[in-house]
Amino acid sequence: MVVFFTICSKNYLAQAITLNKSFQKYYSSERFVIALVDNLNEDEVKMIEGYDVIYSKDIFYLETQSFYNKYDVVELNTAFKPYYIDYFFKEGYQKVIYLDPDTYLYAPIDIVINNLDKYNYILTPHFFYPNR
Repeated sequence: MVVFFTICSKNYLAQAITLNKSFQKYYSSERFVIALVDNLNEDEVKMIEGYDVIYSKDIFYLETQSFYNKYDVVELNTAFKPYYIDYFFKEGYQKVIYLDPDTYLYAPIDIVINNLDKYNYILTPHFFYPNR
């Protein structure tokens, strides 16, 4: 069982929805979760109708309170990543794949999915060469 997810605040909600749409072209039968670290107003909630969304406050209540006090928006999203990964494994998923919300799939990523049969985790670098 595999789950794909992204984490975002409401300022990146449009990107996460775009990622979801590109994901559905190749993996319409797989689960894709948008993990939200913000509360949404009524209009924003309408934007995510029909999407699989999990609010961090609903599953990590205590961590959420302290995280909001010590992290800026980028750090906040990053800080929740291992908690969501752990959450999905505890939910019974054998493969958990995180994609940045500003990612767009132009082709299937089966190589990543299949390599998770061989490796416990796969990291994708942001840089291939030293940043000079």
